[in-house]
Amino acid sequence: LYSGSYLLSRAFPNFLQKAYTKTELRLTYRTEDKHMSLQAFVENLENEATIGRVTVASGGGFSGSYGAPRTYGVKLGYKF
Repeated sequence: LYSGSYLLSRAFPNFLQKAYTKTELRLTYRTEDKHMSLQAFVENLENEATIGRVTVASGGGFSGSYGAPRTYGVKLGYKF
């Protein structure tokens, strides 16, 4: 995913999210009968800290949230 820079809030024009790239990798193995699967994954490979949302209160305060950091793991699945 590539995102160019963007303004987080019109009320705070100095808060600009810089351009960033986030990469997700997934490797999945499925059995021949497709009942079982095993998946290894990495999300946000670059471990880029990005601001996802900013909310501005009427009194001038604000709050925001960051996107998830690098996440990785293994998933095991079974279909009946």
